[in-house]
Amino acid sequence: MIKGVNKQFIEVNDTGSRYFERVLLVIRPEFTSVPYEKLKGEAKKAISRMGEPETARRIQARNLSRMAIMRRKKLLRFIVSAIICTAGIILGAALSSLL
Repeated sequence: MIKGVNKQFIEVNDTGSRYFERVLLVIRPEFTSVPYEKLKGEAKKAISRMGEPETARRIQARNLSRMAIMRRKKLLRFIVSAIICTAGIILGAALSSLL
């Protein structure tokens, strides 16, 4: 709810966030005479400092760790397969030399 009838806002449509489409910021009364471009620059700085929501960061970190685990498992499967194949080749060579 907005109180007061004489508030000035600045609207930023390009937030650079995948979560937020636009941001409305209320300008403090003592800064209403500051040029628009300066206010816009300060608004963009404030938005960039906000970052992503904490839950989004946790989800992203969890997904990255899951991807790392999957890569490790895939590499481990490859190594085990290579060892089994190598052992089969060596065993086959040893058996053929015996016969």
